Amino acid sequence: KGYGYQIILKRSDQFCGRVPALPLFFHTAESVLAVSSPLTPIDLSSRNNGTGNRSPAKPSIFGRKYVHLLKGDSMKIRMFTILTAALMLSSGVVSADWLYAVDGDYLYSVDPGDGTWNSLSSSWYGTELLTSCQGNLYAIQDDMLYVADPDNGEWESLSSTWDGSNALTASGTSLYACYMGNIYEINPYNGDWESIPGEYTGTQFLAWAGGALMVIQNDVLYRTDPASGNYTELPSSYAGTTAIAGTSNALYVVQGDILYKVDPYTGDYSDLGGGYQDVTEMAVADGLIYTIWEGTLWVTDSNSGDFAGLTDSWEGATAFCSL
Repeated sequence: KGYGYQIILKRSDQFCGRVPALPLFFHTAESVLAVSSPLTPIDLSSRNNGTGNRSPAKPSIFGRKYVHLLKGDSMKIRMFTILTAALMLSSGVVSADWLYAVDGDYLYSVDPGDGTWNSLSSSWYGTELLTSCQGNLYAIQDDMLYVADPDNGEWESLSSTWDGSNALTASGTSLYACYMGNIYEINPYNGDWESIPGEYTGTQFLAWAGGALMVIQNDVLYRTDPASGNYTELPSSYAGTTAIAGTSNALYVVQGDILYKVDPYTGDYSDLGGGYQDVTEMAVADGLIYTIWEGTLWVTDSNSGDFAGLTDSWEGATAFCSL
């Protein structure tokens, strides 16, 4: 992490996915190459193309190019910001959400446009569960549920006895945590909680998507109404899932090496491509998917699956969300 960067643009000689038509920004990228000093390409061989072999990466969202930020010339970050803006325009979104990560002992705010970060507060070591609700951040660390101010990281404890929780998410009004085989609805203002109806032993992941609580339990995906406990079992197996994140109209799942976009109503899904083996941290901000893979923050187009690297040195990240 850091504020000095160098843009590296490298052509991909292998087409492994759809690329949106962005001729204007494609030529902009060519112009960057023309005016920049000679740059050393990054070795892309470690980025999986979805075949199961460590072969050249598929092209990025910026035409058949790969964009990655490394520590270096801070002036060139402005060029990358222009390219990232191109992605957001092509996706039909204007950035409003922000990203937050716990890395080591610190809570960071992260600009989704270029991956630059700001340290907010410390004493977060070991935090693995982080979400947002009602304009605040919420985290379970050891035995405590905390609320934190997203502007400065100042925090206060809400309630205790959460040690052993393995999943945390939020709707627009409530938090949901899985603790010892039960799912609890939590008041985000005072930490009061009550269990939701149903049996949840074997719950592995929680996310809020499509107006419902999405529960992966014993490798099966369920669409759940937390008020009544009524649920619908959705098709397919989710064995091997390592991360999920939800929006108002989609659920994103990393299963094995593949990132999937899942309809939260029907369970229908589409394959957004490979290269996500062992990803455990994922968030969605303004229609773009952000993952941390092998210490690098990546952004993925939620329609085409094309991706680009943002900032590196995130090897210690243990929790990640958007707000």
